[in-house]
Amino acid sequence: MIFSTARGPALAAIRAARTEEVTPIDATRTPGGTGLRFWRPDGLERWPWLEALVTTRDGGTSGGPFASLNLGLASGDEAERVLANRERLRRALGLGAAQIHALHQVHGTRILEAPWSGGEDGDGSWTRHAEVVLAVGIADCVPVFVWDASLRRIALVH
Repeated sequence: MIFSTARGPALAAIRAARTEEVTPIDATRTPGGTGLRFWRPDGLERWPWLEALVTTRDGGTSGGPFASLNLGLASGDEAERVLANRERLRRALGLGAAQIHALHQVHGTRILEAPWSGGEDGDGSWTRHAEVVLAVGIADCVPVFVWDASLRRIALVH
C-alpha cells in the first residue's frame, strides 16, 4: 500500500518516521519500536511539500502466509488482524483515520477526487487538498504515483 500527502502536519508526521538516511532499495524503521518498515522513492526532496512511501511486510500481526503486515481485507487473512495492521500503520505515521482515502479498487477507468465519504469504487484517486493522504493497495499490479508540482496536486492510480 502507498501513502502520500501533499502538505501540512501529516507530511511532518510521515517524515518524522524516518530514523536514518535510506536509498531506494533500503527501508527505514518507524520510531517507537513498531518494527514497521517502509520504502521511500528517491528524489522527492526536490518538492518539500510532497511525501510518498510504500509499506513492507514487516511489523504486523498477521501469521502464516499473510505474515506479517498484511493490509488487504480481501486477502483471506483474518479481518481483525488486517484491521489491527492498518491501525498500527496509521498510528505509527501519526495520521487520523479520516485523513486516509483508499478506494475499493476495481480494474476500470474511474478516477475520484479525494476527499470522499467512503465506500467508493474506482481505479485511482487524486487530491488538491492539504491533509488528505491517498492510499492504494497493490498485489500483482503496478501503482503509479504522479504529481503536478506547480498546482501541488497528487494522484495514485492502480
